[in-house]
Amino acid sequence: MTRITPEQRVQQEIIRWLHPYLYEQGGPIILHVRSGNSGEPKGAADLWLCVNGAHVEVEVKAPNGKRSTDQERWERICKQTGASYLVTDNLPEFVAFITPFLTK
Repeated sequence: MTRITPEQRVQQEIIRWLHPYLYEQGGPIILHVRSGNSGEPKGAADLWLCVNGAHVEVEVKAPNGKRSTDQERWERICKQTGASYLVTDNLPEFVAFITPFLTK
């Protein structure tokens, strides 16, 4: 039996919450879950979203989790190019962050 990590648990909660808002369900969100494969940029956030045309990146951490130097660099790149970026370890913080994008 595979154990789920605290980070994976939070990510799954976020994805479940997003489900009714996804484009495939008629909603305004396109979601890509990054897997950390070699074809993806080093340090890229776990979740890439397009919400009503806005580019949003979300790095999901376990409670008290620390980001790598590459992840911190990716946040700077995202912000320099106009993307919104969140580091979170819980669903309520994510919901508070993403809700304004849903009403645009």
